[in-house]
Amino acid sequence: MEFVAIDFEKLNDNQLSVCEVGLVVFKNGEVVGTPFHSYINPIGGLSRNDWAKKHLSHISDEMLMKAPSYKELFPLLQQIIKDKILVVHSKGADLNYIYNMEVKYSLPKLYPKWIDTKEIAYNLGKSGKLPDLFSELFGTEFVEHHKALEDARACGEILGRLSSEVDIYRFVHKEEYLPSNKI
Repeated sequence: MEFVAIDFEKLNDNQLSVCEVGLVVFKNGEVVGTPFHSYINPIGGLSRNDWAKKHLSHISDEMLMKAPSYKELFPLLQQIIKDKILVVHSKGADLNYIYNMEVKYSLPKLYPKWIDTKEIAYNLGKSGKLPDLFSELFGTEFVEHHKALEDARACGEILGRLSSEVDIYRFVHKEEYLPSNKI
């Protein structure tokens, strides 16, 4: 199985305030190629909510001002994802961001299929929070949380581990993700 794990970070409550993305391609449980990371110049400025002030201190305003927009990154994201399954941890976050960016910029759909590791974890009676689930599955603390590339890598590793417990193909969604009020 080949898939791309993706994670975004955002600056505030605006779904368009994405400021960082990480993608890691996995094939048969192993990382293939070079993982991709970029900061994103967020729509609407650099205003941070209290959560971002606390958790995204590794991202300076200067990094974001120099960063490409999501629209500029989109062709590269498309190239990396191609026809692979997109894997997220919490569709209500990452897939919402993608959906809202596609609408904002009138972009085509980025991915053909998707899996949410949080959904699988809940189905198995496990923790839904990424760092807690990682610790539960691997017996080690996940310390790089809220760094997009590391969260994407952890998400892919979690999917690999969960695949030894359940048929993950049951959780592949082929329908388009549409946001709801439920996260």
